[in-house]
Amino acid sequence: MVAPATQSSQVTAEAPAEAAVETRVESHAAFTYKADTDRAAVVAKIDAAILANDLDAARGAISSLGDQWQATARAKDATLATLKTVRDDLAFEMRKEANLPVGFPPVSPVGEIEVKQYPVYRLAKVEQKQGPQMGMFWQLFAHISKNDIPMTAPVEMEMQSTGEGESTGMSITGMAFLYESTDQGALGRDGNVEIVDAKPYLAVTMGMRGDMNNRDFKDARTQIEAWLVKNPQYVVTGEIRVLGYNSPSVPNSKKFYEVQIPVEVAVKEPRTK
Repeated sequence: MVAPATQSSQVTAEAPAEAAVETRVESHAAFTYKADTDRAAVVAKIDAAILANDLDAARGAISSLGDQWQATARAKDATLATLKTVRDDLAFEMRKEANLPVGFPPVSPVGEIEVKQYPVYRLAKVEQKQGPQMGMFWQLFAHISKNDIPMTAPVEMEMQSTGEGESTGMSITGMAFLYESTDQGALGRDGNVEIVDAKPYLAVTMGMRGDMNNRDFKDARTQIEAWLVKNPQYVVTGEIRVLGYNSPSVPNSKKFYEVQIPVEVAVKEPRTK
């Protein structure tokens, strides 16, 4: 998916980016499916169980996975519809529409929580406290179009919590298109769009599918926060964000995105005598 080329616009040049760092992905069995589990094999077992209307067999197949899946398998009220949803989560494959930026780690499978290291990357961003989400999208699309910058995935969205209690939701406060390489374009400003090089960061990330909505955001955040409680060696360093991998032309049911919270590894203070 490439933006059309037109006349290049002027931006104010700044210093070059830092050198890229090695990417890293860590899968954690505490809250994800087991690294040695063949998802396709589990899906086949669930399909056979559902065809035979044997819910216990379907639950048994799911029990070979990690904690969050096992909780579903153990639930006495896990209906056929619930088990089919689990099956669809495990079988989901992202529809690739564009390249990842250079050095980016692979996407996280749906339902899996991973700790991922991201390299230096160049992005064009728009901040907007209020207003329509698509307004930010089209400002960014206009920028890459007139500068002949290829469209990549993901689109990065900064999130902020709104409301309290049961009415808690999420709103998008900023959006960014990522350049494929830090060699493309120049740093600076292009109207409302700012072009910067993001510093390397570490994030606890969960793969998601379907329409991006407050209910699923809250569910993903709850699961990530529960994982962080079990893994206190990671300390939160920023607000929750969403990485969207599909364009508006992809049906909501086929869309893939990731929810992540930036972290750093806690530094243990030396004991004093």
